[in-house]
Amino acid sequence: MRREVGLLCVLSLLPLLTALGCGGGSTSHRASTPAVPAASSGITLTSTIPDGARVTGAVRWEGKVVTDGGAAVDKVEFLIDGKVRWTEKNPPYVFDDDAGILPTWVLTPGAHRLSVRATTVDGKTAQMVASVDVAAQSVTTPARVGTYTRRVGPADRKRTAPYRLAALGAFGDPTPLGQWRLVVAADGVMVLTDPDGGASYEPFTAAPRSFTLYGPAVWLQKDPEPYLFCEPERRSDYAVSGSGRSLTIVPRQHVCADRDTVVGGTWTRVG
Repeated sequence: MRREVGLLCVLSLLPLLTALGCGGGSTSHRASTPAVPAASSGITLTSTIPDGARVTGAVRWEGKVVTDGGAAVDKVEFLIDGKVRWTEKNPPYVFDDDAGILPTWVLTPGAHRLSVRATTVDGKTAQMVASVDVAAQSVTTPARVGTYTRRVGPADRKRTAPYRLAALGAFGDPTPLGQWRLVVAADGVMVLTDPDGGASYEPFTAAPRSFTLYGPAVWLQKDPEPYLFCEPERRSDYAVSGSGRSLTIVPRQHVCADRDTVVGGTWTRVG
């Protein structure tokens, strides 16, 4: 379903890996390096990803802003290698929305610059840059990579109805019925496309018999009103079986009914 969010989603995508990448790690746990703005800027800015960190897996990336005299913050921008990839207008200032993460496996292994830039309503700015090393990662198995389709019907909605609750992030109309398309990519981003063409980008990691989905990568979505299954959409694990042209996915947790309505079922490989 579509949901307007009160922030800017940058449309350009990062270069995705042609090699396989891994999830499940975290950044170094040492204290983050404070910003070094001009003393007159009146802004103190820190990042939860510290300078010099070696990063791996799904990482929460938050910018923390303190202004002299409590001056209002207009926006906080998150830059990857000098390009703005996410703009947040409301605290907490988190990359990819409040429940979002940075899936580091979509970055090429090696050196990257992860910057946070804050701007106040009166035009003052401060920026901090963390030079990090992204670990080489393995996120999926080649046998699962491909394009699949399946028809989502009333029985799928009925199956997930008991936990389609506002307390679990359900909102708006139920998941559309009809033919869905699933792309499982080697870079660790799963794309689910509804019958009307709306697409959700879901970072994932995989083992031979499981998938873990980490919630929507809204910053990768092309639509300015991104497709979200739940808000927030929590991390969830799925059992996977099948071979050849068949792929069966079964939810192990019940945390987002509309996502499970689509993902949970048997898919047929078409590419």
